[in-house]
Amino acid sequence: MWAGVFRLFPKLERPKVAMHRLVIGLGIALSLSLALALPGHAYAQSTTNRSDHYYSLGESGWGLTFTDHDSNAFLVYYTYAQDGHNLWFTMPGGTFSANHCVFTGPMYQTTGPGYDQILFDPIKVTVIPAGSGSIDFCPAGMAAGTAMFSYTLGGITQSKSLVRLPFGNAPANWAQDYTDLWWNPAESGWGMNITQKGNNMFVAWYGYDIGGRPLFATMPGGAFTGTNAFTGRLYTTTGPWFGNATFNPALVVAQDVGSATLTFANRDNASFTYSINGVSQTRAITRQPFGSNGSPAGGATYYVAVSGSDSTGNGTAGGPWKTIGYGISRMAGGDTLVVQSGIYSGKANFIVNVPGGSAQRETRVMAAAPMEVRIQSTTDLGYYDHQLELAGNYIKIDGFIFDMAGTTYPPYIANLDGNFNKVTRSIFKRSGEIDNYGGLLQVNGNDNLIEDVAGSGACRYCFKQGGTTQVTQRNIWRRVVGRFDYSNSNQPKATFSTYGNDNSATNGVKDHLYQNVIAVDGQNPGSNGGEEKYGGFLTVKSATGVRLQGCIVLNEGVAHSGMHLRDYKTGNFNTATHSLVWDLNGSQPSAVGIKGYSAEHVTIGGFIPAAATELDVAAPVASLVKPASAPPTLVNNSPGAVILKQYGVSGTRWGEAGFDQLTDVDLWPWPYQDKIKAVFAESNEVPARSRPVVNNTRRGFAANGN
Repeated sequence: MWAGVFRLFPKLERPKVAMHRLVIGLGIALSLSLALALPGHAYAQSTTNRSDHYYSLGESGWGLTFTDHDSNAFLVYYTYAQDGHNLWFTMPGGTFSANHCVFTGPMYQTTGPGYDQILFDPIKVTVIPAGSGSIDFCPAGMAAGTAMFSYTLGGITQSKSLVRLPFGNAPANWAQDYTDLWWNPAESGWGMNITQKGNNMFVAWYGYDIGGRPLFATMPGGAFTGTNAFTGRLYTTTGPWFGNATFNPALVVAQDVGSATLTFANRDNASFTYSINGVSQTRAITRQPFGSNGSPAGGATYYVAVSGSDSTGNGTAGGPWKTIGYGISRMAGGDTLVVQSGIYSGKANFIVNVPGGSAQRETRVMAAAPMEVRIQSTTDLGYYDHQLELAGNYIKIDGFIFDMAGTTYPPYIANLDGNFNKVTRSIFKRSGEIDNYGGLLQVNGNDNLIEDVAGSGACRYCFKQGGTTQVTQRNIWRRVVGRFDYSNSNQPKATFSTYGNDNSATNGVKDHLYQNVIAVDGQNPGSNGGEEKYGGFLTVKSATGVRLQGCIVLNEGVAHSGMHLRDYKTGNFNTATHSLVWDLNGSQPSAVGIKGYSAEHVTIGGFIPAAATELDVAAPVASLVKPASAPPTLVNNSPGAVILKQYGVSGTRWGEAGFDQLTDVDLWPWPYQDKIKAVFAESNEVPARSRPVVNNTRRGFAANGN
């Protein structure tokens, strides 16, 4: 948006990635009444990426937008002049503190051509230094999720506390959804901030009124009118001067001035059609590149679509390739492949041979819309024909449904041998008879993240990490749902398994986290002539240092334990905290609630055939154990488990800030639960040699009315 405008900012430090073309962006919380009108769940979010709309509780009507591109950011403070008119200040770049908590930089004001101009002339944009500011996302002594914004502007110095603006049914996910700064490079001086939170958006369009003064218009919510269009009403506001000692939200006046539609051609390009005060226009916009590490500006971006062509396409949004495999073959490390919505069938669309990225820039293969791309196979496959195979490091896979049927092999739909990889917002479904050792997803590498994932179907182990010869350490499973449907395997079985064998100091399967992981309505297939299903969770042999935080086993049929965290070896230090085991229906008479090293703040009850716990240490601490009747809310008990917030800051791997901490982000409603429900409810008939013989897919996350 600001091509050439940094000639006016001689003291601004310019990074290598087009900092001289930074957009001056703006977002707005508008007013509490408009904010609360947004449909969907009110979502608070805590994440290593700070991109979002922020506002001050009790002072609704002013606020700021923060667009975080990892190595740099863009802040816009929107407020009001002394006469009540729109006023906005920008911090178009600055410096992060070493811990990424504090961002500081100079701030500016602008004037420019009015929104009624058919041709926007960027030469007429005037930039005036206004002061400086900083925002602290980790202020000492304040509640998690609170930020402190401090500034000196026009001789006025103030500090204000802020929180993220809650709306939508999922967190903002910069570089994956449409959350970002958007501009037209040929019309530098106007643009918009889009914050998407699942099923809704908050759009702030910042430009100038007919007289050239700053003007922000907002679309505080609306509706998707298809897979790529979003429409809503536009509002402008007036309000009290930002220099007042206190801000009176009663003086904020909002006016409906028209409507707007955003039509996204792809992940990075869109058209903006608006009608404001009788002026109607359509303008092209694209994401504003700046910063690094995962920014849409980093690496090349290619596209695949079911309507594309591998022979005549060029991998652009307008000329996509047809198959995922061909798109991957054209990638280099650090590139991004965007797959448009649809069903992609056969081995040509398997996600394999992905080049590794780096700690500075991941390689990404992502669905244009989460869980709207299905990779499907229904024919016989070979032992190594995984739909998803990651052998490299620093790769992120996001937004796919992996659907495998009609084949015994490969053992697992997905196999992760690499390190520092991420699989997010994806669903796995397995149908038919499987290999004796098979299931959905297997992780052999280290320091991987599995987040917002679900799976159901035929399993020995549905989700497994480690093995008798593996050195698998420091993986995180965060917000994963597993439903064990049926099995033909005669091996030990479980919904989630950490399989260890060697527990030496340098070589073993150890130190893993399960955070808000759910085993729900898993069926008990019996032994099939061999061994039973051990538990919803199972740590095998000498796997050690496995921690369950905020996990749930609900209505799971098992032979040994709901959470079987100790095999034959004691002293493995596998623990459960703030976790729930309730109703082990269909289990063996000897099945206990939790077996492991220790447990605290757990809730165990309903139908538990045998003892509540078998622990290496004393009885569970501060826990609710086999109460006479079910508590009103299973996930909120004191003593007992409180499972209301998300464990682990979203996107963090082992060792990163907040990776093992309880956040302030609401866990319920479950992220993407409607997508999970739809896939779990799909028919999945039991093959002749599998057990049990009936698989009612309307259970678990797919239960009617849930």
